[in-house]
Amino acid sequence: MNLKKGNSLYSIFIINSIVAVIIFILGIVVFFNLLFFKIHKIIDDKYLEIHDNKINYLFMKNYNDLDISKILSEDGWIEEIKNGEVVSVQGIKKDKKNKYLIEDLINEQTQNKKYETRAYKQGDKLYIVKIPNYQEKLINKIYANQKGKIYIIMSLILTIIIVSVMFLIVAIISIKRISKPLKILENEINKMSEGYSNLSVNYNSYKEFNRIKEAFNSTVIQLEKSEKEKNMAQDSKKRMIRDISHDLKTPITSILGYSKAMLDDVVTDENDKKTYLNYIYNKTKRINYLVDELFIFSKLDSPGYTLNLEKQDICEFLRELIALYYIDIEENNFLLDIDIPEESIYSMIDTKELERALGNIITNSIKYNKSGTKISIGLIKEVDNICIVIEDNGVGISEDVIEKIFDEFVRADESRKTDGGSGLGLAITKKIIKLHDGDIKIYSEVGTGTRFDIRLRRI
Repeated sequence: MNLKKGNSLYSIFIINSIVAVIIFILGIVVFFNLLFFKIHKIIDDKYLEIHDNKINYLFMKNYNDLDISKILSEDGWIEEIKNGEVVSVQGIKKDKKNKYLIEDLINEQTQNKKYETRAYKQGDKLYIVKIPNYQEKLINKIYANQKGKIYIIMSLILTIIIVSVMFLIVAIISIKRISKPLKILENEINKMSEGYSNLSVNYNSYKEFNRIKEAFNSTVIQLEKSEKEKNMAQDSKKRMIRDISHDLKTPITSILGYSKAMLDDVVTDENDKKTYLNYIYNKTKRINYLVDELFIFSKLDSPGYTLNLEKQDICEFLRELIALYYIDIEENNFLLDIDIPEESIYSMIDTKELERALGNIITNSIKYNKSGTKISIGLIKEVDNICIVIEDNGVGISEDVIEKIFDEFVRADESRKTDGGSGLGLAITKKIIKLHDGDIKIYSEVGTGTRFDIRLRRI
């Protein structure tokens, strides 16, 4: 049975059912061919020759012309009827009918399939002649013959064997075609449970199995992606702990040194004591800042954290943000270029968090660029979004750093010196923008400057 790959199991089951019916019909045909192929030779009766299957020649027009001995030799008999009842019988009566009506005499020939029947009127007497037809005689001879019975049984057994073998072949082919993809799938699942990677099921089978294959391969891809993300998260966590330790160790070491010097009375001059206390204060502020940044980062990374979104005028929000950082920009001798529309443009934002996100960008621009750098802050109104642009013409960022600029503890100069930053600023910025269902992109070139595009939904 050559079934086309890619068919549905439903259609295959229908085809198998049709094949089963065909096999059953073929079995019947085979049985009857075996039955009649040699049955005449086994019975060996001269009266069962094919030309004798018409026995009408025994019936004559007149009762007196009948060959009664011939009728009796053909297992026939003659019934004498009087007042509708059988009063006498010549030969051996083989049916149980003892009464006749007029309708019976008319319909007897068409209704009785086993016997050829004729009625004769002879004077005041009525005779009914009955002779078994060819099929009836054949069946009687077969059942009366021991060899015939054995041959029928053997024919039936042979037919059953042939039909069973054909059914078995169809079943084996069907089971093999169904079990093959299942076996492949089972092997891949076992490999998966043993920790193998880069798994993939590759076969072309029925539609249902192909869908299972696609689902399995998709699941494997998702699991591998999740495993990769898990490993990256673990690496990131380790790096975070290492960098936090590094950033906290330096100020803590300084605090321990200065405080011990004061406790041991190494420092006696009051001015020196004030200097040491100022060092301790500044280093403590540094630790507090790092812990605060880490707390904010962890809070934003929490699955249950949600923003306090409100409808706000983004243009007015940006003006207030610029005013907040204007003194820092002026004190560091930076130039400021503002391009904000006069109209009101609205979006759903958390003002506190978005202020933190954009403030980190402005702070970084001031921190990592030289005096005289120009910072441009603008807003572009798009069809469905608003685009906040924060740009400078400073030193720029190298391409290898841009690729991971939004990762934790990455600084534009790739140094690990204490520069006042936590290395979490832009990572926090990106998380806040993502929580606003927005997008942030960075464009930079060393010696030319850096540009951040922040897109938020407009309402």
